[in-house]
Amino acid sequence: MGRHASSARRARLRTAGHRAARAVVLMAGVALLAGVALLAGVATPAAADLDLQPTSVASAPAAAGGPPHGDATTISLGIAAGFRPVFEGADENEVAPVPLVTVRNLYGFNVEGMALSYDLVRWHGTHGRWEVRLGPSLSLDFGRDEDDSDFLDGLGDIDTGVLAGGFLQFRYGLVMLNVSGGQDVADGHGGALIATRLGVMVPLSEDLRVSPGVSATWASTEYMQSYFGVTGRQAARSIYTPFAPDAGFKDVGLTLNARYAVFGGWSVTGMLSYERLVGDAADSPIVQGPGGSEDQVMGLIGVAYAFGL
Repeated sequence: MGRHASSARRARLRTAGHRAARAVVLMAGVALLAGVALLAGVATPAAADLDLQPTSVASAPAAAGGPPHGDATTISLGIAAGFRPVFEGADENEVAPVPLVTVRNLYGFNVEGMALSYDLVRWHGTHGRWEVRLGPSLSLDFGRDEDDSDFLDGLGDIDTGVLAGGFLQFRYGLVMLNVSGGQDVADGHGGALIATRLGVMVPLSEDLRVSPGVSATWASTEYMQSYFGVTGRQAARSIYTPFAPDAGFKDVGLTLNARYAVFGGWSVTGMLSYERLVGDAADSPIVQGPGGSEDQVMGLIGVAYAFGL
């Protein structure tokens, strides 16, 4: 009886996740079309005053509309309610508070969620129309606990990792390309990640702006084995068969970030993200098993206060 109820609950959650995924695809598509139309018809210097938040490896996508570009130091602090899969590849979500922390250009240092970076190089075009930033970065990966889900029983824990690497960000007008990567140097998963995101800022009004984007993440063999692989020993203690994934792209996705300015430095921020696991990640018995799903939906909504120094 309990197993049937649990199965029904997982089916409902999976259906809700698929509906949310279709919703984010639709919203991102509409916003992208609006952004293309805007880029084609409006090429004014005001576009350079709009901002796209960069994404960093091992950190959730940031809400759009952060501090402006330039040499000023800006800080944004807030709190949000977020939901995400219980573990990477899970079909059930969990809800938890999410701190919203962004620091831009504090003596060249930047903080985005759980990622720290330094602008080793910053190039600006005439009137700020284009910008290039690159430098080293550090970010946290909090790993995975076996106790997070019954479907992880026998797989053991993955310790917290520290990804040391770098980033490259190129912005032209309303369009931004961000590439960031890192190697775990703290013996968490022991692997490497390279994340890319291409986004466009769409100002829907003076106070509301959204940023749809597309993303993809490449992972090393060590990362894939830690999160999606099953060793012979793990297979003997769990419900899964042995599986040894190779390096490759592990996911592709769509994101939709939004920011609404309320008053003063206060704003409401939101994010909705859909990722589709691909390659060996999607073929993992953990993902294909009773508690897994190739479709990963995440989101948050919260408030933040921004100020300059």
